[in-house]
Amino acid sequence: MGYLMNVEFNGNVLVVEDNPVNQIVIRSQLKKMGIDVDVAGNGQEALDIFGKDKTYNLIFMDLQMPVMGGIECTENIRLDDQVVPIVAVTANVTDIDRQNCKDCGMNGFIPKPLQRDFLIAELDKWLERK
Repeated sequence: MGYLMNVEFNGNVLVVEDNPVNQIVIRSQLKKMGIDVDVAGNGQEALDIFGKDKTYNLIFMDLQMPVMGGIECTENIRLDDQVVPIVAVTANVTDIDRQNCKDCGMNGFIPKPLQRDFLIAELDKWLERK
């Protein structure tokens, strides 16, 4: 696993997560890998941020959040953008949860608690290494 220690990627990532501790954990891990990170605390904030000038290469999306959850947020993003990869990061790991994520237009799925190897595997799918 030592080869994963100094992995770096190019890209802008939007993290949509309501839990402050989880925000810190994922933001910290992504920043250590050289990724530019913005954080939204719920789906509505994500839509507001996503509609701005910045282009995102990847979105990590929690499912259960106040105001607007990840499924509804993804459906709204998909109305305007079919390309940006959206990866669920959730403790909801049943087959039904996975299918719901796929059905709404998400491209991947990472279970919580977040594990670095799963995170890097998803980043490798969507971002270019430095």
